[in-house]
Amino acid sequence: MPTEDITTHFNELRTDIVLLYELKLALATCDYELETLKHQYEVLNPGKVGNIVVVDFKLVNVCLNC
Repeated sequence: MPTEDITTHFNELRTDIVLLYELKLALATCDYELETLKHQYEVLNPGKVGNIVVVDFKLVNVCLNC
């Protein structure tokens, strides 16, 4: 039989899993948009290779239980 403590921890875990899924989805969306922009650049500038560099991208202290 689930206790209040187990139920609380389960709900926190479920919330963390949903957040992780949303972050993964946002990352996939950004990757898609970046590839789309790269292809648009290549169409508008034939013969040039677009080097897209992400500078100073940091994931700082992500705390799921804060």
